Amino acid sequence: METWWYITKNQKTGPVSVESIISLALNGTVDLNTLLWKKGMESWLPLHKIDELQVIQSMIPPPVPNRKENVDTDFLASRWRRYFARMFDTIWETLFVSYVLGFLLGPYSPFTEWILKNSISNPIAVWLLYCPIVLVVDAIIYKIFGNTPGKYILCIIVVQNNNLYLNLRQYLMRNLSLWMSGLAFGFPTINLFTMMR
Repeated sequence: METWWYITKNQKTGPVSVESIISLALNGTVDLNTLLWKKGMESWLPLHKIDELQVIQSMIPPPVPNRKENVDTDFLASRWRRYFARMFDTIWETLFVSYVLGFLLGPYSPFTEWILKNSISNPIAVWLLYCPIVLVVDAIIYKIFGNTPGKYILCIIVVQNNNLYLNLRQYLMRNLSLWMSGLAFGFPTINLFTMMR
């Protein structure tokens, strides 16, 4: 009976029968580039160069593409579409959060007085307070509706590389990363440059 040796993880393994090589090829241990040798051969050869094992070669499926190959780059949104979608969502969500907080906290609370006083005199402080709340609201809207209005209007869908929607935690982590690096923690002027980047 003819026996073969093969190399896997830089280790010589064998001897094995042709039937074993077929099994190893089907489970992915042996592929077209695996080096094989049997008695009588001058040197090790990759499977695809061994004529007598052509039957095995036709049984091996092609290699699994890596994750980046799964993304169809023709459908990736441009930087500016993503920027305008984010700005649209941020503006309306900030207004929404303002009204909800104002309604919930009541017109006579110290927080509401502080907001009203600082909205005009110190809008940056109000924005720095609202920014993380707005990003949480953004994630909740995405989770409930599968998209946000700004992204919907500009035909943008946020999905993973395998085209599955993000869960709430993943979208919150995405927004946390955006808050830190894209929005520069909400600091005006600086965030114009970080968002464009």
